Amino acid sequence: MIEIETIPFTRMHNNTHFEFGLQTILQINEFGAGPSAMDIQAQFNTYKTAHQKEDDAFKKIKKSEISDRIADLDKDRDGITSYLFSSIRNAQKHYSDEVVNAAKRLMVVVNTYKKLTRLTYINQTSETRNMLQELKSDKYKNDVALVRVRDLVDQVEILNNQFADLMNERLDESAAKNQDDLKQVRNEVDAAYNVIKKSIDVGVILNGAQKYEAFIIKHNLLIDQYKTMMATSGKRKDGK
Repeated sequence: MIEIETIPFTRMHNNTHFEFGLQTILQINEFGAGPSAMDIQAQFNTYKTAHQKEDDAFKKIKKSEISDRIADLDKDRDGITSYLFSSIRNAQKHYSDEVVNAAKRLMVVVNTYKKLTRLTYINQTSETRNMLQELKSDKYKNDVALVRVRDLVDQVEILNNQFADLMNERLDESAAKNQDDLKQVRNEVDAAYNVIKKSIDVGVILNGAQKYEAFIIKHNLLIDQYKTMMATSGKRKDGK
């Protein structure tokens, strides 16, 4: 008797699991008159709702409750960085030639990192560390002292370290909370899929295979494709 093959959902990567659900929905929609052709309209609606929840859960992984704090701290970091740059630029107009020459040397660093505040969070954090290493190096530390921006350099470092810590906190929070949410939603999706599978398999027994055969053959090809993919994907790494 023809029936839908089983597939080990628990072995799927998160992105693979989501894509399989998407392909399943497309196959059912494209089959004849859609889910009503196999008398699974209600079951299909439940599955689509669960799949949408899975999509939403993926999006939550990229966000967290501390996102606003991160944005505020980034603004503070941008502000003090911009003030540091402008202070060095203005020092080129100082009455002391010694300060002017020191400021001009520091402008090499400013020009190298002038687009720093436009970078992404992660890139800005990394590039800020690089800039701070230069300003605190033997090459520039005396110039920093002459231009009297050491306090600003220290403040940029403090804010950058705080920002990095907050980003790590968000990653830890997402891993703990959002991954649990996603696991629960995946279970809901799997349960809804199994109801569809059982309804179709029972339909074959009660009504004969003709009504379902074309879909089962096509869907089993999809299942075989994903089984092959899982068999060759190597060690599991969760994440969309």
